[in-house]
Amino acid sequence: MMDKAHRIDMLAIIAMGGLAFGLQIPWLGYFQDDWNFVFYSSARGPQGLLEFLILDGRPGAAWIYIPGFAILGYKPALWQFFAIALRIATAINFWLILKSLWPQRRYGNLIAAVFFLTYPFFTLQPLSVAYAPHLAAYFLYTLSMFLMIKAIEKPEKYLLYTSIALISTFVHLFTVEYFVGLEILRPLVIWFLLSRDQKRIEVAKFQKFFILWLPYLLALMFFTAWRSLFLTRLGDRNDPFSALFDSGQIILSVISNVAADMVLMLVSSWFKLINPEMFVIGPIRNLSILAISVIGGICFYLLSKSASQDDETSTNVKAVLAAGSVAAAAGMIASYAIGYIVHLKLPPWNSRFSLPALAGLALLALALFEILVTSQNIRRVFFAILMGLLVGWHNQNTLSFKSAWEKQERLYQQLMWRAPSIEPNTAIISNEEILSYMGDYPTSFGINTMYGSKNLNDVPYWFFALSENFNFSVDPLIAGTTLEVQRASTVFQGDSRNVIFISYEPENKQCLWVLRPSDNEYKHLVSEMKKAALISDVNNISANQMERHFYNEIVNENKDTWCYFYQKADLARQMEDWETVIALWEEAQKNGHQPDNGFEYLPFVEGYARTGNWEKAFLLTKTANRITEAMYFILCPAWQTLKNEAPASEQKNTSTQEAYDLLGCSP
Repeated sequence: MMDKAHRIDMLAIIAMGGLAFGLQIPWLGYFQDDWNFVFYSSARGPQGLLEFLILDGRPGAAWIYIPGFAILGYKPALWQFFAIALRIATAINFWLILKSLWPQRRYGNLIAAVFFLTYPFFTLQPLSVAYAPHLAAYFLYTLSMFLMIKAIEKPEKYLLYTSIALISTFVHLFTVEYFVGLEILRPLVIWFLLSRDQKRIEVAKFQKFFILWLPYLLALMFFTAWRSLFLTRLGDRNDPFSALFDSGQIILSVISNVAADMVLMLVSSWFKLINPEMFVIGPIRNLSILAISVIGGICFYLLSKSASQDDETSTNVKAVLAAGSVAAAAGMIASYAIGYIVHLKLPPWNSRFSLPALAGLALLALALFEILVTSQNIRRVFFAILMGLLVGWHNQNTLSFKSAWEKQERLYQQLMWRAPSIEPNTAIISNEEILSYMGDYPTSFGINTMYGSKNLNDVPYWFFALSENFNFSVDPLIAGTTLEVQRASTVFQGDSRNVIFISYEPENKQCLWVLRPSDNEYKHLVSEMKKAALISDVNNISANQMERHFYNEIVNENKDTWCYFYQKADLARQMEDWETVIALWEEAQKNGHQPDNGFEYLPFVEGYARTGNWEKAFLLTKTANRITEAMYFILCPAWQTLKNEAPASEQKNTSTQEAYDLLGCSP
């Protein structure tokens, strides 16, 4: 049974995890590779998930995803909670392992466990769906290690503990391959535990060691054969052993870069905790991070008080340093075996390679801090401050994901409002990537999920960025070309004459703009998007409502915004439903909403003019021209069109002349 003191230590781990990762759960969503699983599940359920996982080379992860979506559904907050719970539980397992290995180092073990949980390099915790199998496998690995230790400590329960430990070992190995290198630690731990028995002669100790390790060794050998001989036949995953030894280039690359990687993960990552921008007085964001940091530091100081008084942290520092070095090296084996060098990969995505090494990095950091800070009283304050900084830093990192999800969520809302239905095989194109922590295929999967797409082999929509897919040039699309994309088993086929161009820059106080040919006159569009507007076919959009099951479950829709009224009005403008355009303007005004960009007045200027209220159309034109410079580039052609197409009237002539004079239009 765990005594009160150790329950307090466990509470400290849970509290630090909750403060570091759990405060923003309701405001987080899906990012990048999350959408692989969300889309395949939404399109085909378990069959779709298994199809993708086989192609991805991780069919064993199906045990997480199939029940996961069945139980958690598509609510991002539930997946976030699940992933964070797994990470905290893994940290508790790690703490239990350390407690068994070094029972006299209570405070040091607690510090190491919290370091393991909040280490300042792995920054992809908000990708809750994508990393759920990794976190589950990590939990199972640490559970198997702890149960293996208990089996050795309590021979009377050896069969029970070993059985569960072996099952956990098999499952973690076949879920993801990330943690296979950590199996090297298992024989070392067994030998360490047997070495405590000074009475056992060396031959008997070695025999006992081999008997204890053999079941896990067989599990590892079976996995190795499966990973290298069977799984590679699926064609998507390379054989790491073949890659590692065939040419020797990977080994040389690792030798050349391992020191740089360790400096990045073990040294540079800690300097990120002190960001000068966070000390600017005034911004609410900075004040909230400061408050969370202070709360985290105080919370840890108080919860760790008894542990710091009941500890022999100064002992076994060399053992901790050695164990950390071995564990960190073992954790990097899986990544290095296929040639992934951490510091050469793009952040923050390179942080995923550090996940198996976190235990070793945590122990190394602990040992180095213990060596540097020798006074126990100073050390206690130092670690409390450090824990506060870690909690604040992770919240700062999570805030960037929160902001990215808010932008992504607004995109889906506005797209659904503006385009309730889109013709199949339509490409949606912007000038550049418009969403952080995403990319073209995640954005495409997100859009298809929102529209309830069910066909994987011929998905109806795909997102492209001119910057990424066409070298910033719209000319190939104007000339006419076939658009073909394949991602796993998903295939999109379209035509450049069947595209919708969009501009989405909410950071510049604008809504989503679905461009039309007349928008090519707008001065503030980049030159390529002006040309692109000429071939943007809004006729692919219709007002027919589609099933929104996944949209409603994933997106927290908020219609009480200006952009809602703008999108609905722009759709009504496309349908030439001028009465609806005017009604939307009046409702927006009643609710206190108005545009921040002159471009967004255009549907309403045209709506009032088309219904004969020329005076109101002119007043809106004046406002649009006042809040955004150079609006005459697009307002002059708009008034020229109204002059040519609207029914003749004296008020029309008067207002048109007033608009021409205001804007400086040529007659």
